[in-house]
Amino acid sequence: LKWEQMDMEQEAQERKDENLPGAELYESNARSLKLSARAVTRMMEKMTDERALRSTEKAAAAKTLTAKTLMNSCCQMKLQAQASQMRAQAAQAAYEGLSRQVSLGMASQGEADQAGEQMRQALSQAAAAGEQAGKMERELLNLLGLAGQEQTVLGKIPEPDLSAVDAVEYQEDLRHAIGNDPDVLSSRHEKAPGTSEKKQRARRTAEAEGEAEADLAAAYEAMAAARTSYEGAKTVYEGSRMEQERLNRQQQLGMLSRVQWLEGQAAALEAEAAWGQASMNLLQAYENYQGLVKGLNRE
Repeated sequence: LKWEQMDMEQEAQERKDENLPGAELYESNARSLKLSARAVTRMMEKMTDERALRSTEKAAAAKTLTAKTLMNSCCQMKLQAQASQMRAQAAQAAYEGLSRQVSLGMASQGEADQAGEQMRQALSQAAAAGEQAGKMERELLNLLGLAGQEQTVLGKIPEPDLSAVDAVEYQEDLRHAIGNDPDVLSSRHEKAPGTSEKKQRARRTAEAEGEAEADLAAAYEAMAAARTSYEGAKTVYEGSRMEQERLNRQQQLGMLSRVQWLEGQAAALEAEAAWGQASMNLLQAYENYQGLVKGLNRE
């Protein structure tokens, strides 16, 4: 996850520097991978034989979280790769069109050369995106024990249950989160034979309860922010679908150039990828919140 995060961050920066589309998606994927890596680290580093059942639950949760994150990033990268390929085809069509215009004296060689450079950059970006998507898919299959089975078809992670997100009862969940928090449970069950020890235990318990409350509050705020982002990305995606249908009709009527149509297809794919990322972010935020309520995200 850490290596994938670094790759995503580097790609996002390169796209920003070159004013290329898709930087936001790479940044969002990098953030998701970073959060997942942190969560997995927290889950794994404090496992103990004394809590075998909880450790088993946390190990399963860690692997599931890793797989979900990689699967989502893989799906979004495939869409981004398709969008990059569409933009590369559009750039190639634009270059070929300008080259024909040069021969007819309708465009300058400088314009054609500039279009040629844009085409080469687009082709390079498309190849890089395709390679990244393939790499992530291989890593996911390896994680799932399906290495070498490239014919495996990846589905999509289910969309978040909005009714479940909206039905969250924070105060009730806070009570459960504190009661299930491993640090709270540990401090509450410490042996305290003397008055001084009892006071120290009470202090540590209060601190643990405060930390559990702060963690749940932060998770709740993150979930609310992810819910808002999800709605925004969904609106953009639905708008892009309508625009795509309009462009398809114009293309069928011969009212649209191939370049314009390809660019429209690429924009729709990018909007779909962004919505998918927002969907996964909300799903992760909800599951992280529920994990705190159940005492699985802290040890």
